[in-house]
Amino acid sequence: MAVVGETIVLVTREGGGYDRYGDPLPVKVVNVEIDGAVFIPEGTGTIKDGVTNGEYQQASVLLPGFEEVEVDAEVIVRGEHFRVERPSVDHRSAFGTNRGGTEIFLKRATA
Repeated sequence: MAVVGETIVLVTREGGGYDRYGDPLPVKVVNVEIDGAVFIPEGTGTIKDGVTNGEYQQASVLLPGFEEVEVDAEVIVRGEHFRVERPSVDHRSAFGTNRGGTEIFLKRATA
């Protein structure tokens, strides 16, 4: 049995910074679609402090191949925007197939 997965979007930004005169350089947003990803919800909770009341959702996504994904990168899964919470991990199948890919850890917070 094969895992079909779903398509996610890695949002990356190219450029930016400042030129030699201190003027901002343009930033180009690049959306990279990755097919065959597996979304794994991990938990939800509430955020309550003196000023903010909100909720958060944590999840992992397994990608079928190796992808370099930076902490704080944006990932779109099922139309929802998440941030990469921790460094990604190169993983191998626990089922003895020796296949693997990248596991990324996501968090989404709303206030």
